[in-house]
Amino acid sequence: MTEQITEITDEQRYFLRSDEELKSEFLGRYIVHVQTGQICLLYRDGILMKQLGPGRYTGWKGFRHEWRVQKINKLVELLPVHVKGRVKGPSISSDAGGGADLELACDVTAELRITCQITQIENFIQYGHPISVFLAAINDMVVEFIGRLSYDQYGQWATAIRTWTKQYLGPRGGFDAKDRVGIRVEDVFVIDFKPNTIHDRNVLSMYQLIERGKREMVEAQSYARRGTVVAESLAKQGETLNIFPSILALQESPIGRALIEHDADLRRLMVATGINPSISVSSLQETTGRPESRQTWSLGYLNPPRLPVAGQLPNGPISAQEVTGQIFPVDVPGATQPFSSSTQDTLKDTGDSFVDAARQELEMTELGRAGFQVAGRGKPVPIYDAAGQPVPGSKAWELTVSQRRATGYLAMMFHCPPGYPNTAPSVRVQSPMGGGYQSMFPNTIHNWNAGRMLADVAREIADCNP
Repeated sequence: MTEQITEITDEQRYFLRSDEELKSEFLGRYIVHVQTGQICLLYRDGILMKQLGPGRYTGWKGFRHEWRVQKINKLVELLPVHVKGRVKGPSISSDAGGGADLELACDVTAELRITCQITQIENFIQYGHPISVFLAAINDMVVEFIGRLSYDQYGQWATAIRTWTKQYLGPRGGFDAKDRVGIRVEDVFVIDFKPNTIHDRNVLSMYQLIERGKREMVEAQSYARRGTVVAESLAKQGETLNIFPSILALQESPIGRALIEHDADLRRLMVATGINPSISVSSLQETTGRPESRQTWSLGYLNPPRLPVAGQLPNGPISAQEVTGQIFPVDVPGATQPFSSSTQDTLKDTGDSFVDAARQELEMTELGRAGFQVAGRGKPVPIYDAAGQPVPGSKAWELTVSQRRATGYLAMMFHCPPGYPNTAPSVRVQSPMGGGYQSMFPNTIHNWNAGRMLADVAREIADCNP
């Protein structure tokens, strides 16, 4: 006699229970009890006779026949399903990607629960591993559809997978589970979701770093614009108060307040001694009623330097370096040769548009003796008016010199206007650390006279830039 109708696999045990033989009761009859949530298949000699719903059944067993019953679980079961795949990650803009947008991918894992019930037993028992077929269909669907999703930290991609799974396994879906394996899908739930690999977490960290860099760049640009406005405001205040803007910028710090207070004390002390601290080194009594004797520069370590008016020599006692009659090079031992008569005529004519060739040669020679390298022989440049437009027919002499330092080159660009050397030159300096040229007003230019030379200015700037 047959001991078992069919061999039940592990996957079939979700819905199939082991079959059992019916024993004879009174006068060779059998009794079958079917519980709620079950159905029974009644077999005689291995042949299916009928399907029994919940209830109590009796029948005549007969002689020489074997009766067996197969119990089927009709309850709705919760089937665990794990899905894995790669979704679209956060994109990186072309600025960070080197000219082309980059698309990142994230490995993700979602844990689902599917409520299902057996409906067509014949379709179910024809598969040795029906649950494997069921899960394979779900994985196939995930591979096909998950690439369309984008990663988000709120798990919307996981809910989209849930919806697609329910539609795919339902009636008229890509895989009708009821017709295929005899299982009807009731509903799909998302239990958990998370990134799966360390690599994906690193990718997300890189994305966050790029976004943080963008925000910091915007903040830096905003701070730079604010700094420009603050610098302009401080420059106007410094011009009004006759104080360096850099000191005003430190007025909120202890050292800045101390400098301003000490400068105020110095000014009060100078006034008490009869010296005007902002206009002249002469006494207040001497300057009263004599505005023409006032200097164009200021005293005090917080006073910004001011360039003398072009073509105007400082008033006051004539220094030892000022000359009358003939002009000699300054600080050159044994220098006794005067300039040529043509050079003297050029220096006397302050309206001339260019510097005399002999004076140019002497300037370059003295710069070379002072240890500076001269770039060529200079070049003529036009004179610009107050509106920034070149004056027709005007020319000035521009000369660039440099000195080698441990960190680079100290460069100076001299601009000698018409009437030089009676008219003071201007200079722009570039630090050995780099950056653009910046205008400087050393004391040599403030106290300029026709006896001075460009080498004197260059030496003072070099000494101030060790």
